[in-house]
Amino acid sequence: MYVVVRTGDPVSAGEPLRDVVRRVAPGVPVFDVRTMEERLGASLSTARFNMLLLTLLGAIGLLLAAIGIYGVIGYFVSPPRGHERRRGPRTRSSSRGLPPSSG
Repeated sequence: MYVVVRTGDPVSAGEPLRDVVRRVAPGVPVFDVRTMEERLGASLSTARFNMLLLTLLGAIGLLLAAIGIYGVIGYFVSPPRGHERRRGPRTRSSSRGLPPSSG
């Protein structure tokens, strides 16, 4: 059973509330006296942690995707490697090892 009381000072209201409960129902124990902010914070802590975790994982995934796209674009726009000595298009005669034709 929960009892909710609105007070100006929640710290000093704990003992008077215990006295009232003892007078009304002597056999009922009073424990876990907390403010509503503490109760809401405790109930929402799991949801906050999950949201933080999902946000971090989403940001890491977005960063990895951006790096991957950058790499793919860099691969397609870069000049071919290992062909620095060739200056012109390859002809059929040069591909067979013959000297290129002058005509």
